[in-house]
Amino acid sequence: MKIKNSEFEKYLSDSDKTLMDKYFIARNEKNFHKCLEILNKLNVPSYFHLGCIYHLGLQEFEKAEKFYLKAIENNDFDTLNNLANINRLENKNFEKAEQFQMKAIDNEH
Repeated sequence: MKIKNSEFEKYLSDSDKTLMDKYFIARNEKNFHKCLEILNKLNVPSYFHLGCIYHLGLQEFEKAEKFYLKAIENNDFDTLNNLANINRLENKNFEKAEQFQMKAIDNEH
C-alpha cells in the first residue's frame, strides 16, 4: 500500500497512534535512537519520518536519502525539499539538488 505522509495518520491503528505519540515525545527530547525503535514497531511504515530522523537527528545522510527515496516511491513528495537540502548542503551536488527542487515545484511542494 502506498501512503503519503500527509495521509499517514488516517491509516494508523489505535496502537500505532499511541506509538506515534511516543515518537513525537522522543523526538522533542532528541532521543533519536528511541524514535527509530518506535518507528520500526509501526504496522504502517513511515519512510518520511525515518528519513527525517536519519537526516535531521542522526545526520546519517545516506540512510536518510534511502528512506526519502522510498517515500517518493510511495508518491510522498513531501520529502523532495529534504532531498534537495541533503544534496545541496551535505553532498555539494547542486545539479541533483536542483532536480529534486524542480520535482518539488512540479508537484506543488
